[in-house]
Amino acid sequence: MFRTFYQIPGEAKVWLAEEAVWTERSAVAREDSVHALADKDELSACLRFYGFPLGELAAPDDLVKQFEAAVTQRLNTFALEKGWDNIDRVLNQKGAFANEATVAQKVYDEIWLAAFALEAKIRFGTISVDGALAQLPETRWPPAHEA
Repeated sequence: MFRTFYQIPGEAKVWLAEEAVWTERSAVAREDSVHALADKDELSACLRFYGFPLGELAAPDDLVKQFEAAVTQRLNTFALEKGWDNIDRVLNQKGAFANEATVAQKVYDEIWLAAFALEAKIRFGTISVDGALAQLPETRWPPAHEA
């Protein structure tokens, strides 16, 4: 059984249409069909024409970078809720702000543990960046009397 791949000049990987994922060029067998396309816009149009879900058309490493940047932004937004510039500032606090640093460290660890588990799914195309972000735990400061 042959499979359909799409190759975009300059991309190290090829798009495997049947599985809607990027894969290594070495995965293409002699009997497979490889179509050269001009760019990702042409690939997107081709997929729409044949009714394939568009999914994420960026290369897996780019998607993981986008996801990690969004996770960092979520943590920075969490820190901003208490007036900190970013998550790193609150994590490094001692003394009077040690309690906030402890809470932030717990949230940080929880978020990144979940994020690292989701990165594999992003790499293999089984979840979108937005879908992975939706699955992350909530970031919430405890009420002042609990901190």
